[in-house]
Amino acid sequence: MEITLNMALSRFKKDPDYAPATLFWNKAHFEKLLEKTGCRLPTQYKELLETAGEFEHGFGYYFLATWPDGAQTKHELQVPFQPLQSVIDNFEIFRKGREFPDRFPHDMVFIGTADAGHTNLLANGTDPTDNAVYLWETASDPWGTGNNTQGLARCADTLFGFLYNLDDWDNL
Repeated sequence: MEITLNMALSRFKKDPDYAPATLFWNKAHFEKLLEKTGCRLPTQYKELLETAGEFEHGFGYYFLATWPDGAQTKHELQVPFQPLQSVIDNFEIFRKGREFPDRFPHDMVFIGTADAGHTNLLANGTDPTDNAVYLWETASDPWGTGNNTQGLARCADTLFGFLYNLDDWDNL
């Protein structure tokens, strides 16, 4: 079954804390993202931000992440889609930051957060056909060393599937 944007949003629209977006991304947002980071959003992220925008939701949405070694961990969604300036700022801090050099070597879009902001939700910034959702546990050591050895986890093959399959902690 192919999960559509409307199917993905259906669970949020039932949430009593759901608030429809007041900010929708347009061509200028996508151009600024490209100019500042060199990244493009995958098609599903772009569709969501253009048509559903940066909506608000309540808490209690959980998901699984699968790490390169096959281990699975549970995480709580915090911010599914950050404002454009936050996306740019996070790219500059984590990807190009001088304070902790070489800690994140991938051209990914820092689209959201989980676990009270301790982990980052990511989208592929170089392949617009890769709609997967990735997770990186914020670390300060260079990539592959110290507290930064886990790499990237995969949360879902598509953004719409990720949103549609969010669930209660006990159901995962």
